[in-house]
Amino acid sequence: MNVRLKTLGLHFWLYIFSSFHNHRLMTQPQPTVTPRLEEPKFGFSEYAERLNGRAAMIGFALTLVIEYVTGQGVLEWLGLG
Repeated sequence: MNVRLKTLGLHFWLYIFSSFHNHRLMTQPQPTVTPRLEEPKFGFSEYAERLNGRAAMIGFALTLVIEYVTGQGVLEWLGLG
């Protein structure tokens, strides 16, 4: 019976410690400010996609101008057609 009381006492203290530990973890203050992440220097960033789209529009417009001015298609103008 003495061993049983010691085991109960151990369980009691483990329960008290674990509840105190969990309570302490749950009451920690949460951050109120979202960290500002730096824009990536390469890859699929907003700036890179915008720049790529603008370059494509300029290239398409220049292709139309070249076809209109020379009277030839792009493949003929490059000597491939």
